[in-house]
Amino acid sequence: MNIIKRSLTLFFVGVLTLVLSLSFGYAKGGGGGGGKGGGKSKATPTPESHTVIASITANSITVNSGTNSKTYKIDQATEFTYQGNSVKATDLKPGMRVSIATGADDATASTVNATEAPTAAKSGKKK
Repeated sequence: MNIIKRSLTLFFVGVLTLVLSLSFGYAKGGGGGGGKGGGKSKATPTPESHTVIASITANSITVNSGTNSKTYKIDQATEFTYQGNSVKATDLKPGMRVSIATGADDATASTVNATEAPTAAKSGKKK
């Protein structure tokens, strides 16, 4: 009789654990494997984040990407392009989208490639 009680207790604990696991999985958007659409829920899209120039001076460039900010040193060897054309650092403006490559020194930009000029959306206006 004691073995039956123990077996039933373990069975119910297992079922309870399974039910709770599935419940938390659905609550977090994980789905359960059953139901329509093959059982996998769609991932929530991540908001698009761009790296943009926050500020640029004669010897540094600060960029923002989402909530992150990073400052790089720039020197006479740093190359600048805008839409594939060679430009000077003074041609780049805050709000432009950029990609930055570094050389051996991760603190110094070796190339700064700007791909988009500031738009009305940057000033809070919607198109």
